[in-house]
Amino acid sequence: MKTSFIKVLLASALMIVAAGLKASAQTDNVEFRGNECRAEVARLIKAAGDRGGSAAERAGAAADLLAGKAYADMSVADPAYGPLEICLDSMNALGLVEYSIAASRASFEPLASEQDFVRELLKTRYRRGENNGFTSRLRYASDWIADNAYRNSLREVTFDLPGNVSTSRTLDGITRHRELYPALADSATFERMQMLEMGYRVHKIPYMKRESIGKKNVLELLRDNDIIVILDRSSDSDLLDAGFLRIVDGKPYLLHASQRDGRVVVDAEPLGDMMKLRAKEIAGYRVLRIKD
Repeated sequence: MKTSFIKVLLASALMIVAAGLKASAQTDNVEFRGNECRAEVARLIKAAGDRGGSAAERAGAAADLLAGKAYADMSVADPAYGPLEICLDSMNALGLVEYSIAASRASFEPLASEQDFVRELLKTRYRRGENNGFTSRLRYASDWIADNAYRNSLREVTFDLPGNVSTSRTLDGITRHRELYPALADSATFERMQMLEMGYRVHKIPYMKRESIGKKNVLELLRDNDIIVILDRSSDSDLLDAGFLRIVDGKPYLLHASQRDGRVVVDAEPLGDMMKLRAKEIAGYRVLRIKD
């Protein structure tokens, strides 16, 4: 009996060591792009920590610090396999949200470090928090939301809002536009991506109609630093834009990495007006809230 107990303890210890080594390998497999990138990471964590308060408030402070950074969507160029790349000089809309959440989460750690930021970015960006190549990155908004909600990082507020509706889509735009993604030239990576997309055939997507954002009964349920995910009208994608809500003088605005402006900005016009101007592109929006 005693020998069996010792064997169980040894097995458990080996499993813990193996998990630790795997996590360490993940956080070590990182490439910082730009001379100031590491210093920028430290500044983001500090800004989040100095703001204090909830995880959402800290993420908002990090996003504020990234204002003015260039817009660029480098995710299409991700290799089939490669390190986690961190570039704070330029980013796409979801990248802004991911960097801000990572800084927020890291800032709760005593003596928060670069490694804490990397660990949190891995959790936010990759399925199960592990970078196992192109297909492990959460590229569809529905996939990104489901994974982060499952790990209790986010809550979908859309379901709580009056007038929420849903649509069904088959999310396979990435493999249907294989030529845009160099990693998909690799047949094994392409086949894995196709298998992943099979889980999103006729996928049900909750959303709010564009015009609802200005209604009092909706706005009173929203908070500063809620994450707004804008649903593309095109069937190719479920993500046109994303960013943080800013409520100014009772009106909602969006802080985001704007393709139109080419940088991270708070739009000059309220969110409702922006969606009206882009009615041909926008089907509606989803609302997420960062959990403490």
